[in-house]
Order: sequence, then C-alpha cells, then structure tokens
Amino acid sequence: MTTDCTAPVSGDNTEATNDGPDATCDDPGSNLLDMWYTFNSGAEDTVSITLTPSAQMTDWAFVVYDGCAGAEVICQITPALAVNVEVTPGTDYWVRVYSNPAYGDPGPFTLCVSTPVITGPPPPNDVCSDVVPQPLAIGSMLTFTGTNIGAIDNEGLGYPMVWEAFTLSSCADVKISFCGTPATWNSFWFFLNVGCPPGLEIAAGSYDSTACADGLFTLCFANLAAGSYYYPIVQTGNAVGPYTLNVSAAACGTDVALNDECAGAIPLTANPTCEISSFTNPCATQSL
Repeated sequence: MTTDCTAPVSGDNTEATNDGPDATCDDPGSNLLDMWYTFNSGAEDTVSITLTPSAQMTDWAFVVYDGCAGAEVICQITPALAVNVEVTPGTDYWVRVYSNPAYGDPGPFTLCVSTPVITGPPPPNDVCSDVVPQPLAIGSMLTFTGTNIGAIDNEGLGYPMVWEAFTLSSCADVKISFCGTPATWNSFWFFLNVGCPPGLEIAAGSYDSTACADGLFTLCFANLAAGSYYYPIVQTGNAVGPYTLNVSAAACGTDVALNDECAGAIPLTANPTCEISSFTNPCATQSL
C-alpha cells in the first residue's frame, strides 16, 4: 500500500479464468475473468482503491475480501474514480480484479491501493435519516438536485451514496428519472427503499432510456402504497458527480402493463416466419 497512485501495479486479464465465487454486484453464475492481489491495511482504517482500465478493457470491476476465500467487503463495477473502503487496521485483504465477458472485454489495467482520497465533507443528504421526505401529490413532480461526490456508505449497502425521499398520501404509479443529469452517467440503483433505515426494497417494474431526451434512465414503480420512500443515488461506474432526479406520480393503474397479470397475457401465434408482436414497457409488478 502506498500514499498515492504514482506507481500503480500493471495487470492484464486477457487470458484469465474464473477462480472465485459469484460477486454480489454482478450476475449470478457469470464467468468472471479474474486476477488476484493482496495488501495489508497497516495503520489505516480506510484505504483508497483505484482501478484504471485500458481502452481494450471495456468491462472492469473489483471485489475486496477479508482473506483468501474470505467474506466480501465491497464489490464495485466499472468504478470511474478511486473508491474508499473501510478496513480493519493491520489486516490482510485480497483484491479480485475481473471482467464479465457478457458486458465487455478484458484487457490491460493498472491497480493501486493507497491511503484515503479526501474529497471534502460528505453531502448533506449522505445519511438517509437526515433526509426529510417531500410530499408528492398525484399528477405532480418533484425535482431534486445534488451531488454524490464525497458520499460515504453509511448504510452498509456496499457503495457510497446519497439519498432523496418523497411521501405519498395515496396509492400511486411513480416514475423516477435522471433527465438533466450529465450524459456520462451509465448506471443507477434499481430499488426503492420503504422507509429509513433501508430495509424492504421494491424493484422497478421497468426502466428505459427513451423517455429522457438526453438518453438518461427512467424507472417505473407501480402501485406504491401511501407512505415514505427513499431512493439512493449510488456512486458507481461513471455515475459520479452532480445529478438531477425527477419524481412524478400518477393514479394507481395509470402505467401498469395490460399483460402484467397472467389473465391478461398477450397471445402469440406460431408462424413459419417471425411475426413481431409489439409492446410497451410501462410499470410492471411482481405476480409470482
């Protein structure tokens, strides 16, 4: 471990094979082309890990374990910046650098573990319990702006993040969009948390990148009951920096797909040639 990243370690996982378990931040059962490194935390309780891919390496990620075949400490996919990781002083850790060929190519990279990168004080909405939910009426929209630079993983979800929250007084179909956020953002959190501290999560019924004129993401959550909901803006991949979050509400059932339940299944006809059945991707709910 060094005090900075002036002399990082070079690696290349082009010919690597999968030698580890599933990573919690990646698809189960994936073939993760991995290489392994180890470091001792010394006197530090936080270290900074910087993984820099080459142009050839189009999918990159790392996992930190608290021993060889130990428990996972943190998992990061396509980190754009140095990632601060909380550690126990005087402890050996293993870093697994990998590529998932389902999403991109392996290749050369550099890696370094250094003393923490100081990015300034955390944002005011860094802790979910410090966020006051804003009332969201049917037919209206809330717009939140902020930054996740300097965020800390206070809630133990595995990523630095900040929070925005809203309250519904009645059942609603809710859409959350990143329209207006810098176009370099390439990832988002798929789940909405019911209350704070985070516990019960609701998965988005759908998402798309066409509703925003700038190609950013829109998530849809159908049939949300009255109550308070918290959404994390996670620092992962290129999703780092200022953001704009738009949250709108429509009456329950407005955006639910016609074939959301099996009773409304769309019939498909077998033909000698492919006959396309068109559909839209409004909000869906889990039925099984």
